[in-house]
Amino acid sequence: VMFLMNWQLTLLAFSILPFLALSVFRISGKIKEATGRQRRKEGLIASSLQETITSMSTVKAFAREKYVTKMFAGRNRSSLRAGLTTTRLEATLSRLVEIITAFGIGLVLWFGTKKVLAGTVTPGDLLVFVSYLRGLYKPLRQSSSMASRIAKATVCGERVLEILELKPTIIDAPDAIPATKFQGKIEFKNIEFGYNSSAPVLKNVSFIAQAGHKIALV
Repeated sequence: VMFLMNWQLTLLAFSILPFLALSVFRISGKIKEATGRQRRKEGLIASSLQETITSMSTVKAFAREKYVTKMFAGRNRSSLRAGLTTTRLEATLSRLVEIITAFGIGLVLWFGTKKVLAGTVTPGDLLVFVSYLRGLYKPLRQSSSMASRIAKATVCGERVLEILELKPTIIDAPDAIPATKFQGKIEFKNIEFGYNSSAPVLKNVSFIAQAGHKIALV
């Protein structure tokens, strides 16, 4: 309809599309990189939290509460910074799209006003054309925000695939035989131990560990 009304104004309206596409392409790539960093930081937080909770007794036994808290706070701050970078890029893309589309409307109004003054276009036609133009730019703005969401979703999908494609480093040999219930005992005879050879901590230690027993050396 816009082409039928005035092909020159329509070409002016479409002149912003290369700039819009370039902005979306470049910033979407940066959003993807920033989201990847953010997700990796969040993964570190989740893994450290899980490790700490499951080994709470060990943390308390070695009085490592302050160290663990400091490590978690550091990773949390790092994740926050990565998240802020992503949000900043999304805001930049949204702002750029608004500016570019506003520039397109300004171009059409400037050229259309000249045509109205020259008598080749009526004021009513220009008003109708601008209302169509706003309707054209609205889905373009929505598409740019969708590009940002797609970039973030792509990174999340890649992270999931990375985990699904992980292969364990320790696996059974192809000809492995299923182990039956183990029998027997472990015997230590005249064991010596020390942090350096000149000062042994244990001397001539002998004991037998029967199946199912736990032995502690204090």
